[in-house]
Amino acid sequence: MSEPIIHLIIPLLILLVICDKDKHMLIFALSPIAIIPDIDILYDHRGLLHNIFIPIGILVFSKFLSEKWKPTLTIISVYFISHIILDVFNGGVGILYPLYNMLFVVKTEILLTKDTHILYNVFDWGFKNGYTDPEPGIHVIGTEGIGILILSLTLLFSKKYLYKMV
Repeated sequence: MSEPIIHLIIPLLILLVICDKDKHMLIFALSPIAIIPDIDILYDHRGLLHNIFIPIGILVFSKFLSEKWKPTLTIISVYFISHIILDVFNGGVGILYPLYNMLFVVKTEILLTKDTHILYNVFDWGFKNGYTDPEPGIHVIGTEGIGILILSLTLLFSKKYLYKMV
């Protein structure tokens, strides 16, 4: 599981970069939402609040509200989506829960073997029965780091789209 500070800082910084300064207070005020999905540890961790239906539902709901609510609901969705993406790269999430109970996992690591000192890449993705553990070896670039990179690049490249919504 990613640390709560990672779930908080990554989307916060990206939103601060891509949004106008007049939205910065709103972004800071809503930032605790980034760790709300982990509340599901009390019931069905990485299932109940770690699925795509919540952020999609929020965005669909925002279409029926006045324009003044769209920035708030878009920022909330970005916090939820970033949490889900980070956890996909760090053990997996029930992305289709409750329709499908298996975890969706993306595992990619660049490792250095301890004995031969050879770099090799581990790449695995799909639906799994349980959390995935890191491969043995010295992690040069871990799954979570690659997840953070992909999340950051995705949000930065979608700046035009998000900018219109926020």
